[in-house]
Amino acid sequence: MSDLLEILDFRDYSIVVISKSGTTTEPAISFRILKEHLEKKVGKTSAADRIIAITDSSKGALRLLSELNGYETFDIPDNIGGRYSVLTPVGLLPIAISGLDIVNLVKGAKSMEEITRKNKNTASNPALMYAATRNLLLQTGTARRGYLPISLRNYITWQNGETTFW
Repeated sequence: MSDLLEILDFRDYSIVVISKSGTTTEPAISFRILKEHLEKKVGKTSAADRIIAITDSSKGALRLLSELNGYETFDIPDNIGGRYSVLTPVGLLPIAISGLDIVNLVKGAKSMEEITRKNKNTASNPALMYAATRNLLLQTGTARRGYLPISLRNYITWQNGETTFW
């Protein structure tokens, strides 16, 4: 963290803090350190204008802190768990800040959802093909949980006739 703070001494920056509750230790400590650094650098009022919080819509320490300090906020939907949150402000804001096109990302996700939601044919549904292949490999001990051999991923992509999100 000290190396990062040395770099930030010479940079103009903002902070995006993402936490449902605001009480998870690592992000809370990191945010506190970065917030204090930013406040010392640009002043408390200007720092508040440079902080965006992505958090629970109605409760939690980060929500309260955001309201007290006037931070811009985006809500983490209550019905979406962490690993599925990439298409919410949790994932989309950092992706947009990095310069990637989130409009096309969301269009692509919507398109894939339309292709896969009602399609029960494993040969034409890339999600079913991936799940079936992964399950088979896990049952036979050929693949470790969470990993799929690159050659098999390429085969699945080729079999579907178009590039997928591999």
